[in-house]
Amino acid sequence: MMLLDGVIDSSIDKDHGVEFALITRVFDQNTREYLEEIELAPDGDGLCMGIHMWEDGEFE
Repeated sequence: MMLLDGVIDSSIDKDHGVEFALITRVFDQNTREYLEEIELAPDGDGLCMGIHMWEDGEFE
């Protein structure tokens, strides 16, 4: 989760880094055309906190 949130360093080597993205796509069932795309990470609402809250049962 920390990688997806962009919290920790994601260096590959001294000149390169990597960014992981988690997205949600809403699409038309018939045409498979994407209608909307929402980035959940790294510019989302904070997956690190969300997963801990979920583990603690705060979303029941």
